[in-house]
Amino acid sequence: MSSFSRTPFKVALLIFVLIVNSFCVASDDDLHKESSNHGAVSPSQEDEDHTYFEHSSILGSRKEVEEFADMSPEEAKKRLRVIANLMDTNHDGSVDRNELQKWILNSFASLTLEEASERFEDTDRDGNRLVSWDEHSSESFGDGTRQFKTTEEKLDHQSLVDEERELFDLADKDKDGFLNKEEYARLSQPHEYPEMQKVIVLQALKRKDADKDGKLSMEEFLADEKLSKENLLDERERFRHELDKNKDSYLDYDEFFHWVIPDNNQIADSEVEHLMERADDNHDGRLSIDEVVKHHDTFVNSEATDYGEHLLKYKDEL
Repeated sequence: MSSFSRTPFKVALLIFVLIVNSFCVASDDDLHKESSNHGAVSPSQEDEDHTYFEHSSILGSRKEVEEFADMSPEEAKKRLRVIANLMDTNHDGSVDRNELQKWILNSFASLTLEEASERFEDTDRDGNRLVSWDEHSSESFGDGTRQFKTTEEKLDHQSLVDEERELFDLADKDKDGFLNKEEYARLSQPHEYPEMQKVIVLQALKRKDADKDGKLSMEEFLADEKLSKENLLDERERFRHELDKNKDSYLDYDEFFHWVIPDNNQIADSEVEHLMERADDNHDGRLSIDEVVKHHDTFVNSEATDYGEHLLKYKDEL
């Protein structure tokens, strides 16, 4: 695989980092990146973010990362054996590819909902179980006292506010001017909802499409990216060989869509292959419970175990 190739798992990692970053008051650059930037990151940043992603996936909760860091190998194996048995939905004593893929997809959905729920609680400042535009705007852009150095900077900021308001109104399904927890999930995690995906792709395309012809040249695609010389060369190669599917030297809407919106099924398939390669010792195309536990270091660093943590927590509450 060439140096410019980006695995589905790395795309998922970048999306996760953006989700985590969304809990902070965002600058204009942050909001721009949340909507459209899946560009290259430095190796050290990628390693650090990867570790955090894996640990959060294990526990299904950012709050429990530190607790898990202190867990003994014995406790990790004990918990993993319970999760592996839950993965085995047909109770044949092993986990096949389909069971593992479904589990991972459930894990993605579970983590998304938890992140959205936590952000909802932070944004609902008056505690009425609804988020107003003023609450969301204050959380995302600050209190409105920011001073701008240039007129262009002020216009760029207002453009981002207008884009966010468009998404807020689209997420407001009952059109009452407020977002309940379900609606707020659509706003805080728009890449997970088909009706929101089209808008965030069009917004990102509009920002980059300097000549307004509805497609992106390589120059437009890379214009706002702050990349090193080496990463710039990698991104040019990626544009030519991965993103420009029809080889017309432009990215149309569909090609750009696949850059902005990750394919969860493809990401899950990639993770299944990774886990099978690492843990299927007898090469029978399935994982025994003992194989899963034996390779606990691999599994506790996989999003496969995230959904299990959620399910175990739910069962504990019954």
